[in-house]
Amino acid sequence: FFKNAKHKALELKVGDIQRELELGNVPLAINFLPKKDRETIKERITFLASDGIEILKQYLEWRKKKGEVVTEESPLFVGRTKRGVRSITSLRFNQTIKRAAKKAGLNEDNKYGTMRTHGLRKFFITQLTNHGVEDKIINFFICHKIPDIDRVYWSRRVEQLRKIYEERQQYLNPINGKKHTFDLKKLKG
Repeated sequence: FFKNAKHKALELKVGDIQRELELGNVPLAINFLPKKDRETIKERITFLASDGIEILKQYLEWRKKKGEVVTEESPLFVGRTKRGVRSITSLRFNQTIKRAAKKAGLNEDNKYGTMRTHGLRKFFITQLTNHGVEDKIINFFICHKIPDIDRVYWSRRVEQLRKIYEERQQYLNPINGKKHTFDLKKLKG
């Protein structure tokens, strides 16, 4: 869900996650099918942990309270422009990550460099690797192409992948691996 896939993630629609939200699935499966990769990768599946689900629900409610009519076809992540509400750009998304990290007090001494989306990708890969997830599953989660030889013998069952992710989601929270709640108003500021 990162790097070039990050840009695809920014194109997600509310309808892409709506059924999972309604079913209350945790972690929430995010399925999408990038146009350019239909021949080689088919669908992509990644997950959102319980903390992220709560923040996503708050975010969608916040948008509704701001007067936006949120439908299945609405962009999941929006940026406001002079022309109205549109899918957020990659640049704006990176700026939002940096601002939120600063407001959350992450990396105040700049010990680890500037917070960027790529840093989140690296954290995700490292945590899954350190906690026993196979490389091909990690590659699938981060939307890398699975080699043909592996694709032939490996099927992607959503519930199996959900279980693998769920067993490790505690390690995927960059704030001490603990469950946290966030006040969107403070982060949005």
